[in-house]
Amino acid sequence: MGSIFRIATHAEIAGTPGFVGIKAVKDESMVGFVMGYAESFDAGSDFYLKEMCVLPELQRQGIGSLLLEELKKQLRQVGARTLYLLTPKETPAAWFYEKNGFQISKKMIMMAHFLNPKK
Repeated sequence: MGSIFRIATHAEIAGTPGFVGIKAVKDESMVGFVMGYAESFDAGSDFYLKEMCVLPELQRQGIGSLLLEELKKQLRQVGARTLYLLTPKETPAAWFYEKNGFQISKKMIMMAHFLNPKK
């Protein structure tokens, strides 16, 4: 199980104010998770889905979709406006999120400044 995530990175996420994490358990073992945090703004709060993972051998069985549905349910209950994430274009992850109701934002773009560009 330790190979699916690095403790330090996820401890940082879990320590962020507004953190929410949900795990999927099968036979008393964690087989997947979703985690992120709420960000408050003047017009309400948005939720940044920072990490999501399902064990590779259990993917394409609906576990990820169930995790997302539970997250959406909890976020609706607390009045969050938007659930958003970053993922590479034209990948299985992007297709998974589209299948689960995500769409490319017409109002937002991702911008990056590469501090150590590869040559």
